[in-house]
Amino acid sequence: MQQSQNLTPSIGKYITKWWKNLGFGQRLLLFLQVLLLLINQYVYPIENRLSHKTLNVINGDFWRLFTAPLCSNSFNGILLNWFFFQMVVNTFETIVGSAFFIFDFVLKSFLLESLNFLLNFGLSYYDPSYIHTESSGISGLTIYYLCSSFIASPYSKTNFGIISIKNYFIILTILFGIIYQTQDLIYVIGFQFAIFEWYFFDGMIIRLSNNSIEKLSYIFGSFKHNECFKQPKQSLQEPKVAVQQQVDDSQQKTDAEDFGGRGIMIGTDEEKARQSRPQGQNNYQQI
Repeated sequence: MQQSQNLTPSIGKYITKWWKNLGFGQRLLLFLQVLLLLINQYVYPIENRLSHKTLNVINGDFWRLFTAPLCSNSFNGILLNWFFFQMVVNTFETIVGSAFFIFDFVLKSFLLESLNFLLNFGLSYYDPSYIHTESSGISGLTIYYLCSSFIASPYSKTNFGIISIKNYFIILTILFGIIYQTQDLIYVIGFQFAIFEWYFFDGMIIRLSNNSIEKLSYIFGSFKHNECFKQPKQSLQEPKVAVQQQVDDSQQKTDAEDFGGRGIMIGTDEEKARQSRPQGQNNYQQI
């Protein structure tokens, strides 16, 4: 009994620390999902107006391409999917900042849902008996961000405690799992879009200047002054690069390895990086 009582404060401290480290974007996403579910269950069946259904989009409900990731059928579904999502994107939001993370989430959700719509529309056009697949929730985006983190450094290893596995093996495992375990096209699209983005855009299809991110932050009003509202650690206009020097800050080095940089320079300040370059020589090397 005493051991049980000792564990309770420890668990509480761990949860408090975990919640404190979450970025504003992840908290906002959880709040919106829960709010829409409460409205759907107790006020008005709003889910039927927000989830992605190909036939409805054809008829003009284009907002579904933005709102589908926020829909969910149950609280358990929200918590499970959101918990896995935040495990994948927490490092990303810490690096790029909350303002750009929210912008990136909205943009990528629209792009994935749009590609999902076009693919379903094309299949139904050539095969009238084709059954449209619906889309709702953030699982497709989770697959996208997860694959993107591994594709960033395919030859690095991910430590799972007792074993370490090279990232390209994990990528192939995700691909086979998608092919054999699901018929939902949004997962396939998320996987393929991650590859496309890294191959053609060095991991970030749209880059914003620091000034643009600062202007974007004003949308959130006083929330941008909260501790959980992350500020970008580096300029997002840097290409996907590897710095050819030792990084003194071990935590920043861990963040860089965890998410592969995602199109930004990680590990040193821009000014320090410029000073460390030999004259007339580029100190960065494409990965």
